[in-house]
Amino acid sequence: MESARASRWDRLPALLAAAGLYLLAQLLVRSTAPGAVELDEAEQLLLGQWLQGGYSPQPPLYTWLQMAVFEVLGPSVLALGVLRSLLLFATFALTYLIARNELSDERLAALAALSLLFVSQISWELQRENTHSLLVLTIAAGQFLSLQTLLRRPTAAGYLVAGVLAGLGLLAKYNYAVFLLAACLALLTTAQGRALLLNRRLALAALAAVLVLTPHLLWLQENVAAVSGSVTGKLDARSDSGPLLAVGRLAITIFSYLSPLWLVYLVLFPSAYGRLLAARPVVRTAFPLATYFAIVLALLLLVVTVLDADRFRERWMHPLLFLFPVWFLAHAEPTPRRRRIFRVAAASVAGLALTAMVFRTWVAPATGRFFRLNVPFDRVAAEIRSTGLPVSTLVAGHYHLAGTLRLHFPEGRIHAFREDLVIPAPEGREALLVWDATRSPEMPAALTDYVVRHAPTDAAAREDRVRYVETPYAGVTGGVYRIGLAQLR
Repeated sequence: MESARASRWDRLPALLAAAGLYLLAQLLVRSTAPGAVELDEAEQLLLGQWLQGGYSPQPPLYTWLQMAVFEVLGPSVLALGVLRSLLLFATFALTYLIARNELSDERLAALAALSLLFVSQISWELQRENTHSLLVLTIAAGQFLSLQTLLRRPTAAGYLVAGVLAGLGLLAKYNYAVFLLAACLALLTTAQGRALLLNRRLALAALAAVLVLTPHLLWLQENVAAVSGSVTGKLDARSDSGPLLAVGRLAITIFSYLSPLWLVYLVLFPSAYGRLLAARPVVRTAFPLATYFAIVLALLLLVVTVLDADRFRERWMHPLLFLFPVWFLAHAEPTPRRRRIFRVAAASVAGLALTAMVFRTWVAPATGRFFRLNVPFDRVAAEIRSTGLPVSTLVAGHYHLAGTLRLHFPEGRIHAFREDLVIPAPEGREALLVWDATRSPEMPAALTDYVVRHAPTDAAAREDRVRYVETPYAGVTGGVYRIGLAQLR
């Protein structure tokens, strides 16, 4: 006979304790990397030197938060990991609370939170590299929880919180607008939702959102061309791709994002799929989730047909599909045995992710395999310092190198060139030009152009004055990482 009583592992304290220990282990492993970072992390190290209303085609909130953590912990791998871990922790907690409110069952709420581990974009990519995508997921979860609260008790304070979260979500990632629009349209299909959105206190929420967005909107006025061009480029809008191909790729993206979660559900809760297709939920949710997902799909199809978008990235689905476990589990009646199997499977996925991080950080170099984290940049930085060249202003040939340099030269001002970055140019003429010369010793075109613009007659940056520093990769015979240096003065 099925037990109706939740076990301790279904309750929020136990779930948060387990999530906290797991994320702490991930943080400890990540912090032992030899002074190198992933691409998105390097971008934050670079951009975090300046407080601006915007920096790139991505909104600035993640950079602002990362700067705050840098103020406490310094520009370090630890500071990068702490912010990531806090956001992941909050996401799991918020998902649990959302599911408990909708499903009125701690057992199902625990399954909904653990379901996030079966979304590879969350269990791996968000722990490995992605930044803005993680933040928009966390804020979307907070926003939905605020809507649940308003549906139960519409207060002025609740509207204010919802408005602030709406502004923060748009400051996290622009695709948050799709989530917000879909949620509001879904609310309009119910009497309670219409009363919520037609309440005059909604103006308070709108005002709060605008105030939160104001610094970025002012920046956006002067940089809208760069942002819009990059967003269109990411969608890869092409008139010759055809709508059918675009729709097919969108379907693949959605299917891939929910993998392998859909398969785990199919194995453990197969009857729920039948109820889902027949629209016969076991639990009636307060929020019209089925309508919400129909609207999300319609909005995405609208983007596909209007822009003829040829490419969608899985990480763009975070704020749109994270509620799928709540919707699905409203149609499930899991037995105690299947719940236990689900928990064991989720713990195994977490263990595999931690093992993969250990492999990338500690084991891979010993086997001759390398990732960005394995670049021996601590030793490279020591070699650069040993040259005696000034490091007060460093100009890198790539933004990943620039961000990594900041880890090791926090006293310097680091610059890099990327078409879609809006950041201050180096002050004055004196600078140390730095580039990755491992594959080719030639100075990158971006640095060559910089020399031509700032010091066309300066011989210090010419070929006869270029220096190289290098250090071997551990565990590989003949494997060497090389950096090119040229002083500009």
